[in-house]
Amino acid sequence: DVLRDVADRFGDRATAIVFSGMAGDAVEGAVYLTAKGGEVWAQEPSSCVVSSMVDGARARGVVEFTGSPRELAQRCATRFVR
Repeated sequence: DVLRDVADRFGDRATAIVFSGMAGDAVEGAVYLTAKGGEVWAQEPSSCVVSSMVDGARARGVVEFTGSPRELAQRCATRFVR
């Protein structure tokens, strides 16, 4: 629901990061967000405690960038911090 709301409000200006997790709730939200023009990044599965959520998003083909938590933070800082 959160990613759907973000997608509806911000569309192609939205970016979501999918981290380690067991559930699949972020997967459908990530699919919806990319359909609205948003972008999805994900934690590298090998750095996850449980990679089910990340694996699901990657399997759906909606992940544009995959990295370790440090790489995700660096990319976020480079892209959004001014």
